[in-house]
Amino acid sequence: MSRTRLTSRTLRASVQRTTPWTLCSASHNAILWQIPHDLPMKARLSSSLLGITTLATVLVAALYWGRSQASPSFQRPAPTDLDGRQIVSNCRKTLENSQGFVVELTQEIDLFGQRVIGEGKYLQRGAFGLQTRIDMVYSSRGSKVADLQQIDNGRFVLTRYQTPAHPPQLKRIDLDRVRSELDWANVALPHSGMSPASGLLGLARSFERDFDFGPPQVQDWDGQEVWVVVGRWKARELKRRFGIDATAPDIETQLARIPDPFPTHVELVVGTNSQLPFFPYRIDFLRRKPGNQGIEEHRIGRIDMQRIDFRTIPDEVEFQLAPGDDIVTDETAEFIAHQRQQELNLR
Repeated sequence: MSRTRLTSRTLRASVQRTTPWTLCSASHNAILWQIPHDLPMKARLSSSLLGITTLATVLVAALYWGRSQASPSFQRPAPTDLDGRQIVSNCRKTLENSQGFVVELTQEIDLFGQRVIGEGKYLQRGAFGLQTRIDMVYSSRGSKVADLQQIDNGRFVLTRYQTPAHPPQLKRIDLDRVRSELDWANVALPHSGMSPASGLLGLARSFERDFDFGPPQVQDWDGQEVWVVVGRWKARELKRRFGIDATAPDIETQLARIPDPFPTHVELVVGTNSQLPFFPYRIDFLRRKPGNQGIEEHRIGRIDMQRIDFRTIPDEVEFQLAPGDDIVTDETAEFIAHQRQQELNLR
């Protein structure tokens, strides 16, 4: 493994901590949900709204990977024993084994000539991501464009978003009906299945499942040691999703065929501290393509964890949706149909 210095914002512990890593600063990435725009913006962005919405779905809903069966506890291996795949696997285990935590985060999307910034909070309660919640406020060019709230409380997945020009809209998925019709276990969803809202844990699961990661770099991040790993779509996913042959001699050129808003690569910055091992500090979503100066790289999204509180287990009341004047849309049937099609595709 190589060792270099990572230029980034300082990771800083909270002055209110009782241990050095009770509250820590770190880094996390990028969403924009289904955000309607005003008429001038619609004229300018009509071709890009679908792409931005799709990226939002990929990032927030974490490719929809569901809860997996329990994983055994693990010991941190010596650095020389680690490869990129193991780091990502242990990252997933850290998130699964946690009884709860709260993360303050920022997010970015840079697509189709538009840049959107989100600020908010992610909560997870119970091992294996039993309950998750994300609250975000999005802005572009200094103006607020949307509020997003998504809650998975084990009974329903509730997604509420609102823009300055439109009333709040609430989408609901009935998980009891999903479990019944898809024959999913009541406590844990099969690893091959998907859940509509798995949050940060869902992202880690999707990375482990769908990406091949190269050797890690051990880097210095303002005096703290971190691992940095870069992943590319696995060969089966390149073929299934995009019709790309991973064995092609011009594979880097072929990767440019992956359509926006999907990344060609992802980069994870992962902590090494023994009190919070393998926690993801930052996730970058990258697009690479051949250019005049070789391979050019463009970051289309980032999730940046600003502060991690792993000593606070969110109260169950945090995962109940406060009533509002929402237009409610039930998407359970659509979700079940999507899952059945996905299971057929994975066979």
